[in-house]
Amino acid sequence: IIGVVGEQIRKEWVLSDTMFGVLGMAFTLMYAVVGIPLGRLADSTSRKKILGIGVSVWSMLTAATGLAPTFNWLFAARLAVGVGEASCAPAANSLIGDLFPPRRRAMALSIFMMGLPIGLFLSYRISGMIAQAYSWREAFYFACIPGLLLAVLVFMIKEPVRGAAEAHPSANRTRAGSPYWIVLSIPTMLWIIVSGAFFNFNTYAVNSFLPAFLMRTHLMELKEAANVSSIVLGAVGIVGLLAGGWAADRVGKIRSDGKLLLSSITMVIAAPCIYFSLRQQP
Repeated sequence: IIGVVGEQIRKEWVLSDTMFGVLGMAFTLMYAVVGIPLGRLADSTSRKKILGIGVSVWSMLTAATGLAPTFNWLFAARLAVGVGEASCAPAANSLIGDLFPPRRRAMALSIFMMGLPIGLFLSYRISGMIAQAYSWREAFYFACIPGLLLAVLVFMIKEPVRGAAEAHPSANRTRAGSPYWIVLSIPTMLWIIVSGAFFNFNTYAVNSFLPAFLMRTHLMELKEAANVSSIVLGAVGIVGLLAGGWAADRVGKIRSDGKLLLSSITMVIAAPCIYFSLRQQP
């Protein structure tokens, strides 16, 4: 939502693009840092409770964002939303790992991750309509409602036994020592973290500034810019995730590094496409 209504917020409080960018950066850093202890918590406590409480907090603080009387309030609310949102990835991925065996996980995760492009599509479409008809604040109020409804459903999930879907007998064994240093000592994981940081740097920038870019450079109205963004950032992502999950499961059977190799190739293809799209004349 913040990407859709960013221009309205920026104009109301006379913010620079740098200040608006700092808002997104703070959210992302909070999301990343808080995700680590929440991941540790998901290893030892009820994952559905972590997920349910997180979604509830996430939703209520989204509404609180719309109440913001000042930029400082908005900044604090966005940080708190990052805390709630950070609960989703570790708890949900852990649950999926216990519901699906390794040979089916890529497809299962791609279906789960479809929530992101579907959510982006609906958010840009609906938030753009609401913000243009009323104001940017109402867009945040509206988004709270489905979040709270889904939080109730999360508490009704039947939590699977840990390791229930593992096929290898040693899958549930853990190495002694700090889990943080163990992960960072694995070269593959270290490079995934570094590449993921750069990838998300670009992703969050595009999500935050695409509607503003379309409004300023291509002279679109808010609703039109939001609709175009919903297709670019949301609708086509559904196709990519389904096709990617299907392809990853098959490539993974041929090569042990097939899934990551497929991801690398697709990002190499995407980078010049994004560059040339931004170079197009109005």
